[in-house]
Amino acid sequence: MQITFKDLAWSKNIPSNIKIPTKLKDIITNKSSLTKILRNKYHDKLTVHLLRNEWQILRSHESLALNINKSPALIRDTIISAKTTPIIFARCCIPSISFSEQNKDLLTWKNTPIGDFIFSQKHYYRSDFMYSFIKSKKFDSITNNNSEKKELFLIRYSNININFMPILIYEVFIR
Repeated sequence: MQITFKDLAWSKNIPSNIKIPTKLKDIITNKSSLTKILRNKYHDKLTVHLLRNEWQILRSHESLALNINKSPALIRDTIISAKTTPIIFARCCIPSISFSEQNKDLLTWKNTPIGDFIFSQKHYYRSDFMYSFIKSKKFDSITNNNSEKKELFLIRYSNININFMPILIYEVFIR
């Protein structure tokens, strides 16, 4: 599955063309650990399925979002499910410059939410979110959607600096 976010129109505000319930909006705009919020909501019935964990050169839009030159990065795609329903597709781009002695555990993180690592660090900072919508067609294989009716899914991204090293995280709310 090759999912890219390069042609999306990003905004600092949640696009107003789709109504989002207040409870969901509170989750979407919260800068703390999404995993922790979801664990509280679903009473620890969360699973993480690692789809991809491989090195590649950052794409132009990823380099731009991270404000660094194109460089090798570990790209980590995961699905977070509540009970058995996929609810979040997440992509984490970790540039090679972000691997230090303090962050080397990220190389072997596998089926554990990346937020468990990030939000346990002494020194981390999360930027404001940028929001967009993405057509659900890109996620049909994940959501098992065979319907002709296609939805728009909200997507957000932010930069997180852990131990003063940059990471880019995209999160697509598929349920």
